[in-house]
Amino acid sequence: MASEVDMTQLTLAWNHRWPSCRPVGYELRNCARESWVRFHSLPEAKRYADNEVERTQLLRRHNVVLQELASAVAEPSELLVLTYSWSSSREVTLRDDVAQFNAPDAVHWKSVLLDADADGERWTHVHVSQVAWHLGALDELLLSVADDVTWADIAPADFEWVYHPYDGGADVVSTSTSTVSALRSKYRDWLSPHDHGL
Repeated sequence: MASEVDMTQLTLAWNHRWPSCRPVGYELRNCARESWVRFHSLPEAKRYADNEVERTQLLRRHNVVLQELASAVAEPSELLVLTYSWSSSREVTLRDDVAQFNAPDAVHWKSVLLDADADGERWTHVHVSQVAWHLGALDELLLSVADDVTWADIAPADFEWVYHPYDGGADVVSTSTSTVSALRSKYRDWLSPHDHGL
């Protein structure tokens, strides 16, 4: 961890920026639809990279957008990396091996009840670490997410924006609609051709 994360401050920052949203990356596009954009990581919405050329292109797209977002953060910039574990109770469980390898110093922040039914409860446990941002700093983690072997989200300490990579691209939400509009315009070739943006 680049520096110790203040969990109380983290919660205050999240509640200030996203009071009606939970820190669950895939929920954010529905929770903050008006300030959301999705970028595909490969041409023609190809989901997985098959070779080194495609992996290089995938990483380039992730890094370009992250650099645009991080450029507003004071230098030297540190970004939060959120990784996850899941369980059938509130008891915190270990993260997968890939998450532990890429964010070894992560600390449990909070647990979120995703749903509950006759079959029981389903919880996600959010773990947070910090990294000093530079181009390529998160390449291994981004490739692992792109291969659908782990989950992660990236954000500045004040949660002004959240970057949610997935196997196929990334969702961006920002409290600044102008930031989202600028990204959408600048990287329009990476957008979905469909009106719904997926």
